[in-house]
Amino acid sequence: MSIDEVSIRGKPEKPDGICTKYVAQCGVLVRDMVPITVAEWNEPKKKNIGAKFLDQRIKDTLWESILGSFSLPADLPPSRQNKVKEWTLSKMAEQFNNWKKTLWRKYANETPEFTGRLEKIKDDWPEFVAYRKSGVAVARSTQNKLNAKKKKYFHRLGSGGYKTAVPKWESYENELRQKGITPETDDWPDRSKLWLFAHGAVLDMETGRIVAKGKWRRRITRVVKKIKKAIKLVKLGKYVPDREDDELTLALGNKEHWGRCRARGGGVGFLEGFPEDTATYRKHCRSKKKEADRVTALERSLKVVQEQLASFTKTRESQLRVEDPAGDACPSQRKSSVGSTQLQDDPAPRPPTPPVAEPSAAHYPVDDITEKTNCELHAPMLNITCPVATGYALPHQPGATFHFGVIPAGFARVGVTKIMPGMNSIELEIPGAEGEKTLGDVELGIVLWKKNLIKFPDSAPRPPTPPVRNSPQQSPPSSPDDWDPTASPSPAPSRQPTAAPTSSLTKRKLFKASPVKKRAKKTKEVKAPEKLAGEMTMEELERRTQGKAAAFFEQKKRKDWRQNLTP
Repeated sequence: MSIDEVSIRGKPEKPDGICTKYVAQCGVLVRDMVPITVAEWNEPKKKNIGAKFLDQRIKDTLWESILGSFSLPADLPPSRQNKVKEWTLSKMAEQFNNWKKTLWRKYANETPEFTGRLEKIKDDWPEFVAYRKSGVAVARSTQNKLNAKKKKYFHRLGSGGYKTAVPKWESYENELRQKGITPETDDWPDRSKLWLFAHGAVLDMETGRIVAKGKWRRRITRVVKKIKKAIKLVKLGKYVPDREDDELTLALGNKEHWGRCRARGGGVGFLEGFPEDTATYRKHCRSKKKEADRVTALERSLKVVQEQLASFTKTRESQLRVEDPAGDACPSQRKSSVGSTQLQDDPAPRPPTPPVAEPSAAHYPVDDITEKTNCELHAPMLNITCPVATGYALPHQPGATFHFGVIPAGFARVGVTKIMPGMNSIELEIPGAEGEKTLGDVELGIVLWKKNLIKFPDSAPRPPTPPVRNSPQQSPPSSPDDWDPTASPSPAPSRQPTAAPTSSLTKRKLFKASPVKKRAKKTKEVKAPEKLAGEMTMEELERRTQGKAAAFFEQKKRKDWRQNLTP
């Protein structure tokens, strides 16, 4: 008997009668030549105690026996002949396992009568029963049952499979068209509607609508709704099918298993199941395209953020000129610890004062801390700053060093606890102790950072504590002769003296009697309208921009995390 046509995966297809006999002959040979005491068709990777596997020589004998009754096409190349051999041995393995399951299901509790085709298994039956009752076989059967319970959808095709069912479904659709009724699945993808038909959905012969029937009709009804929604998204251009990532995969919510194709029959892989995408089979072009699309989306998002930052900066520059307080400080306009307050010029020369660590440097909030304090590390972006890391600031003490080196003016020691997403590549102005050049290299370490870029979000900036009586660093009077070290210094114009401590009762009385406090509280309850960018101060504009930048990088982090989960 001659086989005229073979599929890509090696399955004989034409003529139909000969191919049916070919499959039947495979079952006859495997039942006659392979003893039922063989537990594994292939040699397992992990040694299975008490289990036998089929020797390769027996497999070769089975293949030679089948070729003694059937002949392959004369022009079939050797590579395709090997495919036919692989498919044939795979089919034999399936038939052999079904044969053993049938025997155990019928005769698990009794001994069969060894007559007819059962006569050959008489000698192997005791060993077969012993293995089936062993701990290895029972544990394997239990695990297989647990795996089978995870299955959600069950097809109803019969022994013929998709090969005999598809012509019936097509005849139902043609019958509706002849009646003048358009089937609801008329413009559906073949894979989606064939999967539904195989799992219990049918076409109503009066309305043409697809309805679910059978035991699992509720589950199939939900899938029908999801497939309709997926088809609608494709028509609107919001979802683009890509080979196995089509409407059916989107509706079911799980990826297609490699090596098989849903709604195409058992053993059909991607190469045969998606003939229109043969050029992309086992190629890197699809993965490269997905990566390019992901990078393009990230670049587009980054461009939008950059445009927003440029717009904010342009609006702000049209209102005022951004200046560096440290660079513009001069003897006549020295900056105090409060950013918006300027110290007045001295009315008369003063005697020499005790030396300080940095007499000519600007004053920053980090100079006022006396212990380890949590902070945010910022970096300049155009004419604003954005947070790049969180950590802690260390108090600046006179004579402090950084790895046996002098700390430059305008810098302070900070510890880097956590780096914001996408900020690992920011370059350090002063390299670390071991030559670290980027922010990602010094995570969980200590580094030098500019004082004006160290922010304390947990507490508002406040001026240094007013000098205490008998302090050696208090400011002397204007005249050397009138200077009294024990006298209290006169307060600066921009600062208020600290109030004396009061009891809780006194505080409540003052709070109740103070109309200013009530007016302030009433004003806070009224929500002011949102300011435009040109109406904001530099601090308000900076906080608003920082919030938008943080939201962008958080969204980018979540998107990268989803991409990393994708196989």
